Amino acid sequence: MSRLVVGAGTVAVGMVAGAVSLAAATPVDVPLLVSAVVLTLAGTLMLGLPWLRPYAGRAGWLAGCATTLIGSALAALLPVRQTCCDAAYTFSWGLPLPWITAGGDTPHQAYATMRSTLVETDTLSAAVDLLFWLTTGLVVGVAVGLLRRALRNRTA
Repeated sequence: MSRLVVGAGTVAVGMVAGAVSLAAATPVDVPLLVSAVVLTLAGTLMLGLPWLRPYAGRAGWLAGCATTLIGSALAALLPVRQTCCDAAYTFSWGLPLPWITAGGDTPHQAYATMRSTLVETDTLSAAVDLLFWLTTGLVVGVAVGLLRRALRNRTA
């Protein structure tokens, strides 16, 4: 029952995020649209797991966990250069949604601003980032499981 509730909730969040991304007056927010597609796909997979019956095995679990851990770590540790705001150099940490943004006239000043505002992180964006990487890991794990089943059935 909890799989159905979480799956339906994930589909709903993905659909709302996609609608918000597409309805914006500015150009489409591509990271938000990608996260909406992944959330919708993962929610649909959660709802259809009994029908799909993927056997993830060790390879699927390893691929899903590695995707989640490596994606979360890279998104949190690697800054993304942005062109916004009134600062000459603006960097953001977090992918697909930035949860720390810092700017300055030089790259060193931007990093110093980031260090001083580290306690003022956007926790909602950080939680959405974690949800994105968890659902991406789920999608990768299920895809590996379906691929393993297809390869096993082809050789049998």
